[in-house]
Amino acid sequence: MQLSSDRLVELSGRGITDVATGIERAVASRQAILSATRLSLEGHALSADASLIALFGLVGRAQAFHEGATEAIARDNPFAAAAALRSYSETVAALVWLRGHSDELWRFGHDAKAADTPTIGRLTNYAKLQYPAFGTIYNQLSAFAHPTPRGGLLGITRLTDEGAMTWQTAPTFGSDGARMMFCFWVVECAEFAGELLVGQFSSYWQHVAGPQSQ
Repeated sequence: MQLSSDRLVELSGRGITDVATGIERAVASRQAILSATRLSLEGHALSADASLIALFGLVGRAQAFHEGATEAIARDNPFAAAAALRSYSETVAALVWLRGHSDELWRFGHDAKAADTPTIGRLTNYAKLQYPAFGTIYNQLSAFAHPTPRGGLLGITRLTDEGAMTWQTAPTFGSDGARMMFCFWVVECAEFAGELLVGQFSSYWQHVAGPQSQ
């Protein structure tokens, strides 16, 4: 993946100038999720409320997929990174949907019926309408995560005009630019998830539990 000058400037704005700084920023950006959660819990007593448990579940998913994506990028495994990052983006899509349906957090609860649970398509389509760029990124990740032609060259280390090539069983990003972009997407997901979590926790305390002193 050859990055344009504009894209390089965009990545540089996130502190990503090469693969090493990309992975460093991706790992560090997990703090956005943790800080948002800790900040949102201050001054509140926890209870076994299904909606709150559902919100904690989204936090846990975001953190797990974040760690999975960054570890896969560091190991030069594009397929695993794409699968984890795609699931990460679906968690972000759920938070985007909840921002517009803050009183429907119960639909993500462990005791919610399957018929009441929003489908992945419903969540991602809503996110695409709100943020067209989300759709572009999500479609690219899906192309990598699914057995489509898009990832066909990821295991090939060299392909010449004459048709000669070298091949290995282990997949590889094949270019620093691709790994840097994946790192950028991880950072974007983390920071957006952190922002959305603050808003969702705020809505929960206000409309469901109400502020309580410990």
